[in-house]
Amino acid sequence: MAECSECSDSIHDSDHFECPKCSYFVCESCFLDSEGSKHPHQLHKKNMTSKGKMFYEHHDEETTHSLFLSSSLVAEPTSSKLKSHNIKSILSVIDFDTNSTDTFSQVFNGKKNHITTHSDLLYYNINIPDVSNPKLLDESTSNLFSRATIFIDQRLMKGNVLVHCLQGRRRSPMVVLAWLISRGLTVEKAIQEFSLKYQGERNWVENFRSTRGIWIKRLDHWKKNYKKKLVKWREANKDLLKMMINGCPKDGEKVKEDEKEKLLDVKPNKKRKTTMDKENDKDEDVNKSKKICPNGPPKVVERVIRRRKPF
Repeated sequence: MAECSECSDSIHDSDHFECPKCSYFVCESCFLDSEGSKHPHQLHKKNMTSKGKMFYEHHDEETTHSLFLSSSLVAEPTSSKLKSHNIKSILSVIDFDTNSTDTFSQVFNGKKNHITTHSDLLYYNINIPDVSNPKLLDESTSNLFSRATIFIDQRLMKGNVLVHCLQGRRRSPMVVLAWLISRGLTVEKAIQEFSLKYQGERNWVENFRSTRGIWIKRLDHWKKNYKKKLVKWREANKDLLKMMINGCPKDGEKVKEDEKEKLLDVKPNKKRKTTMDKENDKDEDVNKSKKICPNGPPKVVERVIRRRKPF
């Protein structure tokens, strides 16, 4: 495994610079600190993260499926990682330009906070810009933790789930922490357990606490009555909840999922009978009775019960 020649940190699957003439490797941070410029040969940058990798995996014992976390590169419909990890549901915690040709703008058809099916993958967007203070967000980001937690829970029952933001360092870890809290962990315990498996950034805990301190407080506040908030959100968003559970049609399809269920439940209407039809039915009933009883209907014989005289 390659190590940085300056700080001795591992640079496996991370952006770094290397010398084609000798076995000299330098990580991106050391290179930016001008350490790499001292090398006598020209260094070439290796964009390892552009290939995309999974930063986190948690196997859920209740559903026997796994929750993954990554950057946006892994979450693209053409990503080979989705197939190799058997992922069918993706939670996109990103902000995109609705008028751009961005990959996720096309996936969600230019609609923010939207759920859709693309290339047989169920995508759900929670439109969150990368800000350190949640008070700067608008009302569309309300119930962020409840929406994300319910989506993850429902889709884990169907298979593996991927959560991602742009770089997989702030927004998507926040969502995974909320889900871990809903499984009974405290905020601090969730951060500790997450950091043990997370491979997206060195010194992630320190960086996360320093840049997302207000978000951590909001997580702690959400934990106090999260169960009631989950129930309230479910009752207020029954249509969206159905699509989270059953999936949804692709954008542009005329028949919605609810309409399909109605069509399946509709019974064929019976043809109204005319007077001629009623008379024909009577004739058929008479003919049937003649076949069964050719000599006419059976006579009813009344039985006379005689009372015995007392001795």
